[in-house]
Order: sequence, then C-alpha cells, then structure tokens
Amino acid sequence: MIATNEPKSASEVMARVRETKRLFRALNVMGIADEENRRQEAERARRRASIAVAMRIAKRKQMEADQRRREIEAAEAGVRIAVEKHRDVLHMASSISPASWLRRECTDRGFDIGPIIGGSRKHAVVVQRHALIFDMKEKFPALTLNQIGRMFGGLDHTTIIASLRKEEKRREAKP
Repeated sequence: MIATNEPKSASEVMARVRETKRLFRALNVMGIADEENRRQEAERARRRASIAVAMRIAKRKQMEADQRRREIEAAEAGVRIAVEKHRDVLHMASSISPASWLRRECTDRGFDIGPIIGGSRKHAVVVQRHALIFDMKEKFPALTLNQIGRMFGGLDHTTIIASLRKEEKRREAKP
C-alpha cells in the first residue's frame, strides 16, 4: 500500500487547514518584508544618487574656485613683476612730498617760491603759478583742490579750478 499524508479525520483536516493558513501567512509576511526591503533599497539608491550629484556639484564648484584662485594669483604675480620693473619710478614718486616737489620745481624754473605762493599778481608769476598748479594736480592726483590751494598760500578751491582751466586752455593753444 502507498503511504499518503491525507487526513483521515475532520480534526486532521482542520489541522491541515490551519497549517496551510500559517504557511500562507508566513509567505505573505515574507512577501511584505521583501517589499519593504525593496522600498528601503530603492530609498538608499536614491540617497546614493543624490549624494553623487551633490559631490559632482561640489567638485565642480571647487574646480571653479581653484581656477579663480589661479587667475588671481597670476594677476598678482603680474602686478609684482610690474612693481619690480618700475620700482625706481614708484620709489621716486612716493619719496617726494608735494611741498618739496613745489620748492624743487620753483628752483628749477628759476623762480623764488615766495611770490608763487604769495599773492603776487605779476603776469610772469601768475603764469608760472597756474603752470605749477596744473603740474601738481597731474603729479599728485590724490590731492584735493583744497589741499593744493593751501599749498599755494591758502587759495580757494574755486581759484584752483579756474587756474587749472586757464592753464589747460593755454597748453591747448600752445603749438
């Protein structure tokens, strides 16, 4: 006779049904667990992808920052080279004060500084004063008109403006 596992009584049938239900529930729970695992894995994959994108963006920004830094360093190097090349001119320009420059210019042009910074209205003195004011503004562009006026005996800034305009016209008319 062939041995079979068929239930012989109603209680065995009921036990077999309960066992089958338990197995199906276990399989269903495993299916739910598998679904949860798949969902978690998908979420981890999305996070990894987001992190990868963020890392690529950060790397690109770092490369751009490095490029800007190299450009700034190159520009600074160019400035340093230019400063070294023209150091003697820069030193001369920075080593002389406007007052000493004015005294030296008056001496070089053959004029006493007294009438230039004083109130003399002689034509030769006035022309030289205008020329010196114009040259001082070109030589020391950082000086304000009030500062230049004080150096020429306390002249008002409007007088300095008039002097600059008059000298500019004279130089344009001169061939």
